[in-house]
Amino acid sequence: MSDSTLRIELPSGWIEGVHGTTEVAASAQPLRIFKGIPYAAPTDGDKRWLAPQPVTPWTGIRLCDQFGATAVQANLPGLPGYAGNFDCLNLNVWCPQGEGPWPVMVWIPGGGFMRGGTSDALYDGSAMASSGVVFVSINYRVGVDGFMHFEDAAPNRGLQDQLAALRWVQQNIALFGGDPTQVTVAGVSAGAGAITHLMGLPASDTLFQRAILQSPSLQSHSLEDAQKIRSALATALGTKPTRQALEAVPIEVLTKTLASFLGNESLKKQFGLRPRNFFPVRPVIDGGMLQNEPLQAIEEHLRNGAPKREVLLGYNSEEMRFYLVPNGEIDRIDQNRVTEFIQDIGWPHQTLGEYQAKMPLASMGDVMSSIQSDYYYCKPTRALEQLLHNAGCTTYLYEFEWLSPLHGGRMGAAHAMEIPYVLGNTASERAQAFIGAQAPQALANDMHCRWIRFVKGEPMPDWANGYDTNDRQRVFKTA
Repeated sequence: MSDSTLRIELPSGWIEGVHGTTEVAASAQPLRIFKGIPYAAPTDGDKRWLAPQPVTPWTGIRLCDQFGATAVQANLPGLPGYAGNFDCLNLNVWCPQGEGPWPVMVWIPGGGFMRGGTSDALYDGSAMASSGVVFVSINYRVGVDGFMHFEDAAPNRGLQDQLAALRWVQQNIALFGGDPTQVTVAGVSAGAGAITHLMGLPASDTLFQRAILQSPSLQSHSLEDAQKIRSALATALGTKPTRQALEAVPIEVLTKTLASFLGNESLKKQFGLRPRNFFPVRPVIDGGMLQNEPLQAIEEHLRNGAPKREVLLGYNSEEMRFYLVPNGEIDRIDQNRVTEFIQDIGWPHQTLGEYQAKMPLASMGDVMSSIQSDYYYCKPTRALEQLLHNAGCTTYLYEFEWLSPLHGGRMGAAHAMEIPYVLGNTASERAQAFIGAQAPQALANDMHCRWIRFVKGEPMPDWANGYDTNDRQRVFKTA
């Protein structure tokens, strides 16, 4: 290539990107795209259980035209084998043409802390870059390698990967035209939940100025929870619950066995795991890196002088249908299972009757979906917004109510359905397979533009216009 704007000299070596375009406002906007840039060393061998290590510099020019590997993880149900490899600590950058400086949005993918990666076309950053934002997406360790706790390994390695990527952004993003003083870190589900854990850490104070939390998964595991899932995994594999024993298990077997616990209530009960722990691995309150769960950690950190970041956060009105509808699980839920869940989370015994009164024609599966949506997403998100608001942070709270037509309309306003709206990708083939082909363009334009305004630090005085301003909430259903 002869275009010098596609070549950048990083401290680790030269990289070369590619040109790209996307259709925005009926005109093609030129972009510069760099994929698969390493921000830390591969995690194989003696680095597997360590905090992320520095990149080894390279010679020559590294062509960055393809996504890097994702972290090792089980393939989606029905697919054999596993995806990813240990050389997974990489990121991607989409840049507008020109010199900038532009505000930066760093996207942390979700996936229940056990799968996911930046190569998913849902996370394409072209529309964001065409709107004047440098868009960065990062891969990080997941599953056993990222979040299973061992006494003789670095804690919460996946979170430490994210901190390393954010430090890379601070050190290098100006070379791409980005403004390191205007960084918004954003994510959905586990990605957003990870950010809430980072917000309680002093180590993150200088790494980002704003946060976008879409359906943040705020739950953590205690050391007891972590020990139970490690023992359950080891027993299922016929080995010992130690780092050395699990390290010796072939990676395909290890990832598939861990994934088998996801949403499998009978298997969880067999191994004594709590119903409320929907995902087998999560960030662990290890007493070192993480001292408290996110709400308490953020509150204490703000009280001790943490920066008062602007935060845009919200949830979808029917979150759990994403997990319960496609596999038919919603039709297998009975009253005993609902009652057991309510007891495990410590809600009052009259909870079931209250939800049934609000949903008189609903099945037990529908009731469970509503209860779990509130428990995992709605109530924690609103509690976090209230905490931030009380501390003097500027907050923008939303609820996404658009109903997906998938699965005969049963999917509804499920978890993650808002992603293509936010990132401007509703017209893509991947998005239409994910949410359906009936996304209203006016709603897509509205949400995308509002997220862009937030990343740019522009005022949004009409956020609660037409809604209950006491709740400080905007509902996205139609524009």
